[in-house]
Amino acid sequence: MKRKVFSLLALFLLVLAQIPTSSSASACTDLEIIFARGSGSALNGTNYQTFYSALNTYLSVSRLSYNFYELGTSKHDGHSYPAAAVGTENFSNFTTALGAVVGGGSSYAYGASVQNGVEELKAYTEEILAKCPNTKFIIAGYSQGAQVVSTSLSSLKPNTIIYVATFGDPKLYLPEGKGIIPSACRGGTLSPYRAYVPDCRAYQGILGGTIPYQSTSYSDGQIGTWCIYHDIMCSAYINLSDPIASHLNYKSDGMYTSAAKVIAKKLAEAFPDKMSNQNDLSDYDVVFLMDTTDSMTAVIDSYKQRAIDLATKVSNAGGRVALYDYRDFKSGRHPIKFCSLEACALSAFTNALDTLNTSGGGDVPESLLASAKEVLNDASWQTGAKKAVVALTNSNFHNPDRDGTTLSEVVSLAKSIDPVHFYVIAPEEYRQEYEPLTSGTGGSFFSLEQEIELSTDIVSNNISKPSTYEKPTTISNLNLTSLSNDSVEISFTTAAARVYVALNDTILGYTTENSLIITELDHTVDNSISLIPYSASGFRGEQSSATIHFVSDDGKNDSQPKEGAETLPNLKAPKTGQL
Repeated sequence: MKRKVFSLLALFLLVLAQIPTSSSASACTDLEIIFARGSGSALNGTNYQTFYSALNTYLSVSRLSYNFYELGTSKHDGHSYPAAAVGTENFSNFTTALGAVVGGGSSYAYGASVQNGVEELKAYTEEILAKCPNTKFIIAGYSQGAQVVSTSLSSLKPNTIIYVATFGDPKLYLPEGKGIIPSACRGGTLSPYRAYVPDCRAYQGILGGTIPYQSTSYSDGQIGTWCIYHDIMCSAYINLSDPIASHLNYKSDGMYTSAAKVIAKKLAEAFPDKMSNQNDLSDYDVVFLMDTTDSMTAVIDSYKQRAIDLATKVSNAGGRVALYDYRDFKSGRHPIKFCSLEACALSAFTNALDTLNTSGGGDVPESLLASAKEVLNDASWQTGAKKAVVALTNSNFHNPDRDGTTLSEVVSLAKSIDPVHFYVIAPEEYRQEYEPLTSGTGGSFFSLEQEIELSTDIVSNNISKPSTYEKPTTISNLNLTSLSNDSVEISFTTAAARVYVALNDTILGYTTENSLIITELDHTVDNSISLIPYSASGFRGEQSSATIHFVSDDGKNDSQPKEGAETLPNLKAPKTGQL
């Protein structure tokens, strides 16, 4: 009988050992990595998996003990982040954020979801620290999850956090992006948490900005934000033909890989005895592609000086440089590699640059595209480094090139490599011709005559300077008129190419007219309407908002909209809903 009891007890303990325990109940670790997913995303989704894999590449070869936790996996202090999807089914990511603008991301279903995430994150970290006071945290979030993270920072303990990474944060705040010609576009000082934001006009996220984004209790370099160019959630521009495309590209554009590399360096600083070789990683990989045809003879010295200035800045920042030249395939010559990323110290780069001489060419267009494709495939790009090709030329290019290489092919290849940004220094007359190459890869064009001095700062910070400046599109003379018990007409004045329309916490769609009729009204509450204008170039304008009241003769809510109750001429964007 006693043997049977002991056997049952052993079996019970064995079974108990097989039951998974929650992260908060596990043994203490050196590191806890927390990730918050985007709107409508399932647990263990694509963004989480990509972030996990990218960071685990470094952690798996370290001597750190660590644990990954995704918000919403379990309840903590009664809270579990749901990553609510709000809006129409086919555009949930887009409509969730746009529909939430009426409350600045703090009300309706979206706001409740964010608040749940904030409370869970705070509770989870407190549970860990109560049991394991020496554990440190890496915290990251995408889209709605990024807002959860940035909103939570003021309630967390900065001395326990090694790094915070946000991706596509709809509450991003970058003061250097404010104004018609922002400081960021003029080489001004950038926010210390600006890890990767190529749009120099990015100012506030679609739901306004968390101010301050980095409080004084956090150190510079402790927080980093990533915002892809044309991402409607955080950039100043969108692609009008496909508004959510860029917001969904953080995986394919290598942003999680980039962040993982930054985090690995931070971990090497925090745990020098458990992380090895991480400081050998390059912050920048910059390849110089110099036009050496005959037509460059008169200007090549000034181009060489610009290349030396930029190479010096990249090298001093811990980056790597390389040097190739190119001509025209008509002369039977492919690009020549003078100095590779692996072996191009600054002195070697300068010596290689001195050996360049001009010859050949023929017609004006050169074989940039075919040469760029060869360079992209040849260079030993390092995972996680900010990557750039800087083309210096006084000519335009064949498209397609003499070997059949097309511009779209080069752009696609560049984006597939983590990505690689193209910057071009050339005469102003070629700006429009190079625009698809530079903007398509998140780079910039610089005219030799006016902007060559600015190019060094912008290339090293991956800032994309707009070719033209425009004032934000506004909405004025906003009027609401009751049509019936079920509908209201909204009329306004604007020069916008397209105006997105949000009702309460749902996006209804967009209009290209100066009036629209709303029929999906809730008669029991006041209805909030937001109008978000965009210019023909996709530049975001000033949001306007209004409230539709339903009243009866006795002043109580009824089924009849109050005609003329909201005549709001020249209405400006509310502080909580800048779009």
